[in-house]
Amino acid sequence: MFSHNRKRGFLFPLYFIVIAMLFGCDKPAPLGVFIEIKRNTQSIYFQTAKPATDIEKHVDFISHDNCKLGKPLDLWPKAGNNQRWTAQPGPEPDSVYLRADTECTEGPNTGSRQRWMSYIDACDSPLVDLWSQRGANQLFRIKPANHIRDTASDGEFRYQDGKMVCLEAISPGKSNAACHRFIGYDSGRETQLSLNDRCDENSAFRMIEASSAKTCEFRALSYDNNLTNLDLWRTFGENQTFQMIGLSNNRYKIGVVKGATKSEIFAVTYSSDPNDNTLSLVSLDEADDLTTEFEFIVEEGELAPAKMAGGTLIAVNRPEGSGRYVSAAGDCGDNQVALSKDSRQSSVNIFSTRWAGYPDSISVKTLVKQNGEGNFPHCPDPFIVDSGDAYYLTCASFDGIKLYRSEKLANPTGYEPVGWMTPEKFAGKDFGRAPEHTYPYNDSVDDTNRHWANCQQRWASETFKLTDQEYMLMFSSPEGGRCPPKEAESDSRYTYIGRHRIGVVFSHDGLGDSAFKHVSDVVLDLGNFHAGEIDPNIFKDNGKYYFLWKQENNHCFYPISLNYQFGDEKDCGGSAGFTASPETVLFIQQIDIDPYTESIQLVEGTRKALLRSGHGLWEDSWVPGGSLIEGPELIKHEDYYYLFYASGRFCTESYAESVARSRSLYGPYEPSPHPFLHTAMLPEDSSKDRTRLKGPGHAGFIQERETKDWYAVFHASEAALECSSIHPDSRLPAHVERRRAYMGKIEWQDGWPVIRPNNFIH
Repeated sequence: MFSHNRKRGFLFPLYFIVIAMLFGCDKPAPLGVFIEIKRNTQSIYFQTAKPATDIEKHVDFISHDNCKLGKPLDLWPKAGNNQRWTAQPGPEPDSVYLRADTECTEGPNTGSRQRWMSYIDACDSPLVDLWSQRGANQLFRIKPANHIRDTASDGEFRYQDGKMVCLEAISPGKSNAACHRFIGYDSGRETQLSLNDRCDENSAFRMIEASSAKTCEFRALSYDNNLTNLDLWRTFGENQTFQMIGLSNNRYKIGVVKGATKSEIFAVTYSSDPNDNTLSLVSLDEADDLTTEFEFIVEEGELAPAKMAGGTLIAVNRPEGSGRYVSAAGDCGDNQVALSKDSRQSSVNIFSTRWAGYPDSISVKTLVKQNGEGNFPHCPDPFIVDSGDAYYLTCASFDGIKLYRSEKLANPTGYEPVGWMTPEKFAGKDFGRAPEHTYPYNDSVDDTNRHWANCQQRWASETFKLTDQEYMLMFSSPEGGRCPPKEAESDSRYTYIGRHRIGVVFSHDGLGDSAFKHVSDVVLDLGNFHAGEIDPNIFKDNGKYYFLWKQENNHCFYPISLNYQFGDEKDCGGSAGFTASPETVLFIQQIDIDPYTESIQLVEGTRKALLRSGHGLWEDSWVPGGSLIEGPELIKHEDYYYLFYASGRFCTESYAESVARSRSLYGPYEPSPHPFLHTAMLPEDSSKDRTRLKGPGHAGFIQERETKDWYAVFHASEAALECSSIHPDSRLPAHVERRRAYMGKIEWQDGWPVIRPNNFIH
């Protein structure tokens, strides 16, 4: 394994002209792609076919107790980390090893993922437990059990799909027909698992794919800055961008374009030595055509612009009996890539970037007009509302909510500032700063005198029009009005990451920075999740209102601390008392709104998890191995509801805007196989020296008043800045200071929204 010197920056344009000169104009244009090397493991739950009647009649899941070796496996009423398993191919036909797919918290190998479902070889022992290594006694066959009728009540659990199976122990010692071979349970009395002698209703499980679980952190084919070594990386960015250079009959060279003139072309190559399974990069001037030729066998999807294809990538000119399949080497914690003899070991997903490059005539321009100091104001989480005579843009951040105005929606000259919406203006009086504390916070301190809207650290503000004069402003703010200490005002080392809740402010006087004076007394009760709720959105459909939000599964409550570093959520078990989840969830619930009494009522029984993360290979997270989605926005166009959402880590090249669609409001939603916006799709910012951008996301959506065309307003960051840096002209972190607002006009293609290069507002 080697150490990378990686450039964290913009996904550079791919220059077709140079390639066409070298490969001939009759060849199809190279396709800019990301390549995911996916270990062929399936993360699954095993849910009993019958409810265990002694545990509140819940259906139950095969479970382990924090990977304790030798302790029998049992059943648990809910699916979570300790109930998730990964199936890996075994040496026998249709055989698998089943690994406890969670970080182990006890035992000599704490933190290891190597814990295998196991049994004793002796025919008279029914014990089912965990073992530290895989071998003959950890080998199972997942046997179809379609003859078993599913009698479990699924009303209390979200999973409805899955195949009925039995788990058969198949080591040589279990070959005797009289042996107990099938994992079973007694639904009436016991929760402990053991081996039964037949595949019947007490041995049948519904096998449910936990598709949201990204069990392997390293998966993006990547190269170092020296253009010599290849391995796997966590995210998709500049050093993970390749070109599929078409030859013929599904055969390709896999190229990289680098250098100041963008004319240095390198290709992925392999050795002709059957004992050497390494992959590397070589200049095409020095390359052997035979050792740079690959065949991509497409098994699902299509290898084309703006498409994703899954299949097998083969080094076609390797000797018989040698490794030929491009594979992830080792286990999840290993970032090596190599050639393998086993075609089952790994599969390949290839995601093509929609636009592989832009001429100089294509650009995008920041939406907010340059201020008197010559700077373009930052505008995270932008949102636009139409008042009927003008369009109003809000931007929410660590330093408050800003309001801008324009008579045109797509205004290339920029939106004019109206003013700041401060706590004082919200209330019509000075709320004042929350009482001072000893930091970190002590949850036992009485919070009754703190108002939720005290602090200026407001996230994801949105304005919703109820009548010509009645408006509702929504945002999240630190719980209990917990503001940073006074010393943070002059100390840029402070970063506040707190537990946020969502509240509302009403205006009865139209739009303006001083119009919103009626602040809700309390935040909305959206479940009071321990790490908070953020990113509100309201959608109106057939006269009814619906409220959308993100549950902060990926986040832990953090106090203000001089020791806090941006991104520390990945280590947030410990003192915070909560563990960040690798999965994030978007919710929806019907609401009733009365603007005259300033009342919002959540309609009981209508709350639903609308979408869970893990559908796109570009979905990254601050939690290792996880996937993150946020910023839900719902619109209706023709026959579909479109759910837009941001995905990945904001202010990085992995951040993107994604979309899913459904013919029903409550879903299920079909995610698009590619992002709606991604770093690779962004042109340069012409408003400031053609600055390269990264991380487009957290978009708002609005129709133009006359044409009814849809537009997206989104933020993106300067590619050269890291999230952890501090802007030199401000105490604010760079990820706050340099997220600016941009806009694009939406067109519709095959039932999906697209922003074409010429439709970015510039």
